[in-house]
Amino acid sequence: MAVDATEEATNLLPESTILSEQEVPENESMEQPAEIESIPASEIQEIAETEKTADGVVEVDSADALQKAVENAEDGVETTIRLVDNISEMATSQIVTIPENKSIILDMNGKKLTVSDDFEGRPFRIEGTLTVVGDGIVDTESAHNAYGVFDNYGSLIVKNGTYRSYTYAGGSVVKNRPESFCEIYSGSFYGSPTAVYNEGITKIYDGIFDGRSCSSCDRNIWGYTIQSHWNDKSAEKPEFYFYDGTVIGVQGAFSTSAGYSEVHDGTFETVACESHGKNSAWYALYVAGESGEVECNVYGGTFVAASKYAAYIGNSNDGGEKKDAIVNIYGGIFESGRDDKTAVRVDEDLGGLNITGGTFSSDVSKYIDPSSDWQEENGQYVVKPIPESEGVAAIGDKYYRTLADAVDAATSGDTITILNDVNEAPGISVPSGKKFTIDFDGHTYTLSNPGAGSTGTETNGFQLLQGSDITFKNGTIRISDKNGSAGSGKPIGRIIQNYANLTLENMQIYAKNQVGGENYALSFNCGNIVFKGDTSIYVTDPENTIVFDICKYSSYPSVAVVFDESYTGTIQGTIVYDSSDSETHTLEIKGNGTFGKIEATSTSTDAAKDAITVYSGHYAESVKPDYLDESLNTELKSASNTKAPYSYYDTVDEAIRAAEPGDTITVIKDDGVPQSYTVSFDGNGGNAIASVTVPEKTEITLPTPIREGYEFEGWYDGDKLVKSPYTVTAAVTLTAHWDRISSGGGASHPEAGSTSSSNRYEITKPSKVENGSIKVSDSKAQKGDTVTITVTPDEGYELDKLAVYDEDGDKIDLKDKGDGKFTFEMPKGDVEIEVSFALIEDETVKANFADVAADAWYADAVQYVYENGMMSGTSETTFSPDVTTTRGMIVTILYRLEGSPDLLNENLGYPYADVDANAYYADAVYWARQNGIVSGMSAEQFAPNNAITREQMAAILYRYAQFKGYDVSAKADLSVYTDAAQVSTYATDAMAWANGAQLITGTSATTLTPAGNATRAQVATILMRSCENIAK
Repeated sequence: MAVDATEEATNLLPESTILSEQEVPENESMEQPAEIESIPASEIQEIAETEKTADGVVEVDSADALQKAVENAEDGVETTIRLVDNISEMATSQIVTIPENKSIILDMNGKKLTVSDDFEGRPFRIEGTLTVVGDGIVDTESAHNAYGVFDNYGSLIVKNGTYRSYTYAGGSVVKNRPESFCEIYSGSFYGSPTAVYNEGITKIYDGIFDGRSCSSCDRNIWGYTIQSHWNDKSAEKPEFYFYDGTVIGVQGAFSTSAGYSEVHDGTFETVACESHGKNSAWYALYVAGESGEVECNVYGGTFVAASKYAAYIGNSNDGGEKKDAIVNIYGGIFESGRDDKTAVRVDEDLGGLNITGGTFSSDVSKYIDPSSDWQEENGQYVVKPIPESEGVAAIGDKYYRTLADAVDAATSGDTITILNDVNEAPGISVPSGKKFTIDFDGHTYTLSNPGAGSTGTETNGFQLLQGSDITFKNGTIRISDKNGSAGSGKPIGRIIQNYANLTLENMQIYAKNQVGGENYALSFNCGNIVFKGDTSIYVTDPENTIVFDICKYSSYPSVAVVFDESYTGTIQGTIVYDSSDSETHTLEIKGNGTFGKIEATSTSTDAAKDAITVYSGHYAESVKPDYLDESLNTELKSASNTKAPYSYYDTVDEAIRAAEPGDTITVIKDDGVPQSYTVSFDGNGGNAIASVTVPEKTEITLPTPIREGYEFEGWYDGDKLVKSPYTVTAAVTLTAHWDRISSGGGASHPEAGSTSSSNRYEITKPSKVENGSIKVSDSKAQKGDTVTITVTPDEGYELDKLAVYDEDGDKIDLKDKGDGKFTFEMPKGDVEIEVSFALIEDETVKANFADVAADAWYADAVQYVYENGMMSGTSETTFSPDVTTTRGMIVTILYRLEGSPDLLNENLGYPYADVDANAYYADAVYWARQNGIVSGMSAEQFAPNNAITREQMAAILYRYAQFKGYDVSAKADLSVYTDAAQVSTYATDAMAWANGAQLITGTSATTLTPAGNATRAQVATILMRSCENIAK
């Protein structure tokens, strides 16, 4: 390789060009010289036989014998040929060719082979397979036109030995031709000037490779000690693998200019030229795309340069094709001989370097992979992978301190695994052309500012750009409550801004703390988006929040959102369709998920009819019929699933099978369909069955109810038996009639007949019941049977009279079983039931105070405390709402709430001087002190008649709540009030709790007035809130 004085590499051309090697073209055969006498085949066979040992080894002692032994070797059979003497002065005509169909093991047997001074070429041309063993010597150094030792077109395996050629011979000791295979296990290789020149596949496991050529000594013939190059573009790119060994060069140690190379260990060193010194020595490692794109991975080894960079990557100033050169360094030592100790040089136009490990004589931080870090040790820069314990995310066995670093490093098909919960993470922008999965592995990723996004709009937690394919799975994404409160950049205002193809699988996403409101937690402006498994999006106000949109934005071509068959998650809020093109922007919902509302913008109404297809799921509001798949024609409204009651089925029968008690089933009507009617089912002691709402004249299959111990007789409209299928003509309640199964297994049925029917007697109930309803377990019963009557008053009414009379008019005893159920024993004969309901009289004690207006803000509170005996009026007609309340009154109220415990045998402690033992509040004061609810103004004073302040009221209620074991975790931020600093230290926590629990609110939007007196109206309100909201 020629170089100039600026140390910029200039040209790494093919060996035959650099070294002017005049070799026989690959497609020409080598003829035998005329002076060699032809030996008849019979004689060759005779020679081979006479020189073959007992173990089948052919022994030779000359170049001619070696040639003939190879020619005589049987095709397809491995033949061992052993030298039994040194071979000297081999001539060009005696070059040994291993034919394509032969496999030869050459046992050098410690012998030496030399060539004549006028020898040209290489002693061995391999077209078949040659394996060299026996630790011998092949020396062509005396012949300056001998290009080397081995010319391999087939398969060459060198186990050991010494191989030497002239340093400036213009060739290589081993030349591995295109699509040929070479393995070197050990040995020493000198001169040529290149020891090994690879164009096929070469693997070196050990050995010494020494090439001392120097371009200062000979400007025409020089080279790296080991080279891998691509001359024949019709052949596969070369591959080179170096596992161990020592490579020494002046011009350079190892260069690769195309294809793929690996270095695992070994020493690569450039040394000073004996004539021109160390400044003529070049790089230990040179990687440049001079004959094609090249990649080199270094896993270990030592690279030492005498005066230049240890490694030179990419070269836009040199000759050749100037293709990209990529080097990945995972380990190794790189020691520069330069004065500034710069270990590596990368031509940024053509070269790329990524370092995850190694030791370097200079700072290489700009090339370090984000999965690694460096530190300076004894003047060396040591790069090591980030350990798992310090990682946030991983790709395979690489660990990254941030998810953003992992995203940058991810290549196509990678899976990034989150290793632990992540807090206060900044937004991440994913560029086009990425394809990876983020597996959150059950962890929570919490976002906070700064957000990511296009210039001026950096408000996204994740911005995913067009042309990428991304999957998020198995985790939770939240927004920190610190988002926007501190730190740099814009706060997170959207969790995902998507333009990519995105899959969300088993993800839980929370919009809480999104700055600017929770609308559009996700926004889909382009790409295919698939929701899978238990993926959910949660908002704090589902009824008033847009969770995401399908939006036609700018020039972006399409959006397709699909909830696939596996989907089981929850989408809170409204999904908005916002496109005028139903072909490019679509929404498809399958699976068994739970959804809020689906709406279209005013300009997208028509397109939405074709763009939205609902196949299944549960919805907070009824889905427009235009959005339903054409196969769905029945809506089920659940009574128990109040958050998402609506679901859809192909037929009424399917809906009935899915229904639960109290559900409503409606056939979805098209335009022009008549009025719909509801059919309700009264199980009359059997299992509950959902009602059905269908258009007039619809036929429905009547369900069959179940009741243990009874046989179903049929459905009755009043006293009329109806048949299935039933044609709906009006709103109706059908009642199940039952017949008890007799001990003999028979049952009385109006159409079946029974041997026991004569022993069953009629039970007659009123034909018309007002202000309530009645159900009877049987329409007939045998003597001695237990019959159950269930009465249900209408709201505001109660049972007034219930009686059962036998056929003689005598009243039968009833047993009250509670919950409106009564039983009697069936007599011998028919019975008749009478029932009536009466209006419930309001017995609530009314607080009819003249000074409490019905519309006063405290009116309900006064009624509550008066009704519950907590406070009474100041007279029979007045409550005095604006009068202040004393400390004695407050503890007395709490004492009464606690049931006025008996303190007769209690140790009440030192008495307060200002608490009269006969005062109405005396026991209450000492009870409160005994339980840590009050402590007094001092050790001797309680001040029972002092007006209580708002902060004292908060402190007493706070301690009372603690005494009762109530939840006191609520905490308000009092700093929003301008007088918050006026709250006494002892009352700070109590006031924050009372305000947070909405017991004591501000006297205005900005004031708390902690020292202000609490009026009777305020105290009544605080007590009502405490009992209703805290005492649970």
